Amino acid sequence: MYSEIDTDKLTKAGRFLLDDITLVSYQSADGSNKNAKSISIKSLVQEINLYESLEGPGLSGNIVVGDGQAIVSHLPLTGYERIEFKLYTPGTSRGFDFSSITGHPMYVYKISGRIPLTPRSQIYILHFCSKEMLDNEMTRVNRTMTGSIDQMVTDIFRSDLKSPKNLIVEESKGVHKIIIPRLKPFKAISMLATKAEPMKYNSSGMLLYEDSTGFRFRSLENMLAIAGVARPVVAKFQMKPRNVKGGTGESNVIEEMQTVDGYTIKDQYDTLKNLSNGVYASKMVTHDIFNKTFSENTFDYNINFENVHHTEH
Repeated sequence: MYSEIDTDKLTKAGRFLLDDITLVSYQSADGSNKNAKSISIKSLVQEINLYESLEGPGLSGNIVVGDGQAIVSHLPLTGYERIEFKLYTPGTSRGFDFSSITGHPMYVYKISGRIPLTPRSQIYILHFCSKEMLDNEMTRVNRTMTGSIDQMVTDIFRSDLKSPKNLIVEESKGVHKIIIPRLKPFKAISMLATKAEPMKYNSSGMLLYEDSTGFRFRSLENMLAIAGVARPVVAKFQMKPRNVKGGTGESNVIEEMQTVDGYTIKDQYDTLKNLSNGVYASKMVTHDIFNKTFSENTFDYNINFENVHHTEH
């Protein structure tokens, strides 16, 4: 990412380009929004937060609104309103497109922290998320699926969630026959992810997450390696004073973006938990009820370490 940034356009770390922020009401029962109202709230927004996570299936965020126009009652805000805007970093093509014309809008699902400031104004937080996260709560997967795990994930994503977004799937090993017992789509995919093995790597388990480019279903090792070789370092983050100018009298924008203000290590290690989970060594006994056989699989961390890619590479 950093190698693609045009520093002639990005002259200061932290700069961003923000289009108009529009709220579109939800009124029609068929979802067509033919009678929908829209209102620009860019001048009312005090703060925007966007969240990407490997542990969460979709994008989410919130905006802090200083409302002096009584939008809550006049629009009105009742849940499932669309929120549309574009947010980019100057000098790079990557960004968030939440417009209905060229991208995918986000949807409001919650209002919190509503506090009156004056008799005619108030402040509150609008929480929003990807449409797939809302559709996930209204859908169930209840069928037998056959094929590779990556094919099953694609089928659920397209057939059950009916998402038009970009989906990048890493190929997985084996052919499976799995019964999905009336689970929500993301829960079903999470279950399948624990059973998946990447085709090109020796690790187990895969992740479904969403970023600015769409949804991705891939293994952690795939993020650490490319073509069987550890991925090169993209950036080096370090703690140091900001706005330090070199001999030219100008600060380096890329270095400013890689400067860490502060960090906290929540867990260094937990030997007891690792022992309980079989991180260092374990023996798995499998009973094949169809063929009436037992098999054992022994794992040794020291032996297996060299067979997979790590963040230390």
